[in-house]
Parts: sequence; C-alpha cells; structure tokens
Amino acid sequence: MYERYIWSVMPALVAFPAAAMGETTGSSVLVMSLLAAFAVDAKFAWRGALPPWYMYLRVPLTVGAVAGLMLTLWHAEFEQQLIQDYEHAIAEQPLAVETEPDAVMMR
Repeated sequence: MYERYIWSVMPALVAFPAAAMGETTGSSVLVMSLLAAFAVDAKFAWRGALPPWYMYLRVPLTVGAVAGLMLTLWHAEFEQQLIQDYEHAIAEQPLAVETEPDAVMMR
C-alpha cells in the first residue's frame, strides 16, 4: 500500500537534480524517469491498484511529455551543430586587412 505513496514522490526527486543538469543530460534523465514512472504505473494498474481511468489519462500525458523532451534534445543537438559549423566557417576565413577610412574616402 505505501509502495504507491513512496513512488509518487520519485519523479519530483529526479526532476530537481535533472533541472540543474544541462539541456541534453537533464532531458535524457527526465525521459528515462518518465518512462520508468509509466512502467511502474502500468504495473500498479495491471494489479488493480489504480482506478481504471488512470491509464487513459497517463498514456497521452506521458507521450506528450516525452515528445516535448525529445524535441528539446533535438533542438539542443541542432543548435550545437549550428555553433560548430559557424565556428568552423569563421576559422577558415582569411583575416580581412583593414584599410584606413580616410584613404578609402579620398579616392
């Protein structure tokens, strides 16, 4: 009986440290914890320890949360790739030689 109550605080205990991690690590930890929470809830539902409507609510909410976190992971990877491409492009460009502004305007 108390097993359900103990489990109910686990997602919050995982979410607080995950928020302090970076985007990719924190999102990955949250995805894994949401999937683990879903598996435990499915086990409780199968045993009859949860009301019948609970899993009908749990499935779309878990899918939505995991999809949002996966989008966060994708965006973080995409952003990192853009930064690397930009830094690579900047490193390959030759340095521009500055001319004196007055000399250019006199011509």
